[in-house]
Amino acid sequence: MERPISTFSEKPAPHRTEVAPRKFIHALSKLQNPLKFFTRVVAQIQPLLEENRS
Repeated sequence: MERPISTFSEKPAPHRTEVAPRKFIHALSKLQNPLKFFTRVVAQIQPLLEENRS
């Protein structure tokens, strides 16, 4: 049980940082209307920010 965890924490770290942006860019390129998506994300995040402020 301990062995896979140690190899997992050592190996994928550089690989993950390399893949994540590409996946994110791919997801953005698939969006037909990035602005609409962005406003939707902001609409979801804004209440959380206001909760933290108060």
